Amino acid sequence: MIGCWLGVLDRNTLHRIDQFYYEERLMYADPDYNRSGLMEWEQCAIKTHFPRRGRLLLVGAGGGREALALHRLGYEVDAYECHPKLRAAAEQLLRDDGMAATVRFAPRDMVVENDVTYDGAVIGWTAYTLIQGRAQRLALLSAVKQQLIDDAPLLLSFFVRSASDRSFHMVTKAANTIRRILRRPDRIELGDNLVYNFAHHFLPAEVENELREGGFQPAETVCLGASGYAVGLAAQERHDTHGLRVDTASQSAKIQDSTVGLVERTSLIP
Repeated sequence: MIGCWLGVLDRNTLHRIDQFYYEERLMYADPDYNRSGLMEWEQCAIKTHFPRRGRLLLVGAGGGREALALHRLGYEVDAYECHPKLRAAAEQLLRDDGMAATVRFAPRDMVVENDVTYDGAVIGWTAYTLIQGRAQRLALLSAVKQQLIDDAPLLLSFFVRSASDRSFHMVTKAANTIRRILRRPDRIELGDNLVYNFAHHFLPAEVENELREGGFQPAETVCLGASGYAVGLAAQERHDTHGLRVDTASQSAKIQDSTVGLVERTSLIP
């Protein structure tokens, strides 16, 4: 059934379902929930990888939980959210708690470019896993990376899938069969799922590969049961002999992909 729906529904409809889901899930706009602070794993990642002070970019701020908690830790936070109800809740929360900060609008799955350079970035709880399409996720990572200083950390979270779980293969096959019949140009990816709303489920290695292609060096990837988190460091840029800019993380990803392909091919030899 999930494969059928993913085959029929287009991106705009999936986005509307997602918006309705978060309008109905009152917890994410609840002030008490949003004053609960960072989760334990978020605290650990921030303490381990982030500078003690600085200016952070927060994408997918939701109802303001991360924004408020990071402000309380002494960070300056520029927060962005696409959902109007959650954005309003976040701004009210920050005002009520005496924070001189705003939560700006950003189109879904995008970053608003500005002249600020950040010391780190956070993609809010599971916001990365809600982005449909690898190309769209890479575009977001690249846009975030362009606004970070070299080696600045990025924290994101994701839903986890097991390599042994064949249900995702069945969903993908059914959905893409329907999309071919409907002559849809885009395809469902292995890991896409639809329970209440759309979410992409990752293998840890897939998250790390996307970080590399988006311009980050993976620093830590942790699975916590059904969900996980990853930290990447904005790769330093250098120039080749022709004066062209070279992203060291992307170059590393290409080398690794080439190596993986070689291992897979040689493993077929008896």
